[in-house]
Amino acid sequence: VWPAQQRLHSGWYAGTADAVFQNLDLLCTQGNRYTLVLAGDHIYKMDYRRLLAQHASSGAGVTVGCVPVPVECASSFGVLRIDGRSNVLSFIEKPSVASLNVGLGSTVLASMGIYVFTTDYLVDLLNRDARQTESAHDFGRDILPCAVRENRVSAHLFADESGGPGYWRDVGTLDAYWQTHMELLATNPPLDLYDPAWPIHTHSEVLPPAKVESTSGRRGFVGSSLLAAGSVVGCSTVTSSVLATGVRVGDGSMLDEAVVLPNARIGSNCRLRRVIVDTGTEVPDGTVIGWQAGPIERAAEQPVVLVTAETVANGAKDFRSVA
Repeated sequence: VWPAQQRLHSGWYAGTADAVFQNLDLLCTQGNRYTLVLAGDHIYKMDYRRLLAQHASSGAGVTVGCVPVPVECASSFGVLRIDGRSNVLSFIEKPSVASLNVGLGSTVLASMGIYVFTTDYLVDLLNRDARQTESAHDFGRDILPCAVRENRVSAHLFADESGGPGYWRDVGTLDAYWQTHMELLATNPPLDLYDPAWPIHTHSEVLPPAKVESTSGRRGFVGSSLLAAGSVVGCSTVTSSVLATGVRVGDGSMLDEAVVLPNARIGSNCRLRRVIVDTGTEVPDGTVIGWQAGPIERAAEQPVVLVTAETVANGAKDFRSVA
């Protein structure tokens, strides 16, 4: 594991390709024939052996993992056009919808930001790119278009066990991060955290089990939610929410469609909906965020609100108008 580091006379990473370029000495020392380049803000399950096998047999210099996306979302991705043998004919980074000449309701093939390179070709591309002063030193903007011009790119269509498009989410925005948590709460979620055949390994803390409290005449209720170890819910109602490790919820509060990050504290008599509460944030008693008067009314158009220690410290108490 190599942490991000600032090399002498080079500065911090200028782009995704520059991040790999600045670590080429470490990469080349491994002596691997192929190199996987993966993003850190994506949610998916992939058997990389299939991707590697296709790449090795294709003779391509780089193979790109791809998924179909609605054309309306094309401006958020790199869009590929391929032939019948999965050779990439063109690659456009974040194009406008109008430029694609594809009808609304159609799909386009989007790059997942998952690449396998033949290592020698990767080293060659990165060295050439580093000498280009006008380059953004980015895989999507610079490296892949260059490889496409050299006819060295193949596409790997990411599929699930049934052969359909695999589940993949880019959580690089707050809305996407929140929405992905909500998708995990479905009765049959598109990504199963409890699949014994595909365990998810993560950092584990030694913490007590989650607890939902009750007192005489009052009790906590949790429904359609995920509670991590060490979380404690007082005599409150938590629905369609994800509570991370060490979260505490005071009495008399209502949480709906909330993502609460580790060691956050929700005070008593709070009403929170469609929020992300940052790590370690202490939400004061009586705070109201995204809640309409009267009974619970879900509003899909209501913005997701990020609650941080800074916003709380600034004295905000009612966040209903804060986007």
